Amino acid sequence: MKHSLLPNHKTYRFVYRTVTIYVIVSGVYIFFSDRIVSRLFHNLDAITAINTYKGWGFVLITGLLLLYLLSRETRKRVMVEENLKNAKEKAEEADRLKSSFLANMSHEIRTPMNAIMGFSQLLDSDQVTPDNRRKFTRTIRQRTEDLLHIINDILDISKIESGTLIISEYPGKVMDLLEEIRDFFRSRNEILTGRNITFNIKSSLDAEQNRVLADFQRLKQVLMNLVDNACKFTHKGFIEIGCFLADGSALQFYVKDTGTGISEKDQKVIFERFRQADSEAKKSRQSGTGLGLSISKGIVELMHGSIWVESKEGNGSTFYFTIPYHPMQEEQTPAISKKRNSFYWGNKTILLVEDIGYNADYIAELLSGTGVSLLVAKDGASALELFFIHSEINLILLDIRLPDMSGYELARKILSRRPEMNIIAQTAYAGIEDKQKCLDTGCKAFLTKPIHDKRLLETIDQFIKSDDKPS
Repeated sequence: MKHSLLPNHKTYRFVYRTVTIYVIVSGVYIFFSDRIVSRLFHNLDAITAINTYKGWGFVLITGLLLLYLLSRETRKRVMVEENLKNAKEKAEEADRLKSSFLANMSHEIRTPMNAIMGFSQLLDSDQVTPDNRRKFTRTIRQRTEDLLHIINDILDISKIESGTLIISEYPGKVMDLLEEIRDFFRSRNEILTGRNITFNIKSSLDAEQNRVLADFQRLKQVLMNLVDNACKFTHKGFIEIGCFLADGSALQFYVKDTGTGISEKDQKVIFERFRQADSEAKKSRQSGTGLGLSISKGIVELMHGSIWVESKEGNGSTFYFTIPYHPMQEEQTPAISKKRNSFYWGNKTILLVEDIGYNADYIAELLSGTGVSLLVAKDGASALELFFIHSEINLILLDIRLPDMSGYELARKILSRRPEMNIIAQTAYAGIEDKQKCLDTGCKAFLTKPIHDKRLLETIDQFIKSDDKPS
């Protein structure tokens, strides 16, 4: 580092300090030594000999002092320069990783956007057959989910780094979660299409151990990340997910595959942000933001667990993670109502509070075949006006971000007049803390945008029923 060889204020300060110490020590030594010698000795030859030895002693003492000061200053300078060098290397590595991440992110965003824009343009053509129209629509929906996944990854890594990601435990069944993940990848994951891969689940938990308290939403996210990672690098054989009780105090999950495996070098970095195993070699063949494993590690650690991988290159990989085992003494899982394929609420009225026009149009179109009467308000003031006029309102679909007041404030005002009112919050605020805030305000349910049609209809159906049937 060339700049470290040039004098600076620290160098001059060291010189001034050294010279000052030298002058003070010299003056004190000469003054007191001369007075002591003149008092003790009166022979001129003796005084001359003593002064000679005294001079050599002075040179020795000041030389050692100067050597000590120089060596201490040198050590400090070396440590500072070493720290600067390490910081510079880390900053350059972080900059390189971020640049690579941004380039990869651009690719990951533009790829589904290309499909969305391309197939959207094709849908405008009158020559598109009904089969192709359904195919194009399905592709657009799938690529939109890819974009949403990327956005969620970015938000999650930001929350993990800022310490704002909240873990919220609730009752559930481990086996139900494993089966849900297996069924999802069997039926919907395109990566497995055309490959000779079997998907297995294993669990040694008995019926009592299967019921636990955990953040199943985050638990599912970790398992989905690990399984998705296994799918990318497994071309034949099997993928297996499982769980067992470790030492009676922890649930240990694993995702095992017969894929390409991970080298020892890559195993040390794959849980770091923006890292991907053998990224240069696989960049042209595999997609991904490089955040999935880092997010999984952050979530597991927030759950007070640990995560690791065992793998040999060419022999597959097994990812393990543990979380504390919190058993339920009694059955606490809520009963799940049977899903319906069609919905009709012919004598019901819904108030939709949504300030974005196309979002309101989407909800209105979605509810058009249900027989429900729909009232629409674009802000809190008009929503309150409609609410006071129409006492027949059975349910409110409430956006949280409104132009004149927050959805929380509007919900409190409505519930102060009709505490039994069913309010379903629908918002782009997707955090667990946002959900809890809505529920604490008095909302009966919480849906995050983009809203899936079936989920919205099923949620509405939980709170309003109708005896009327379409003729």
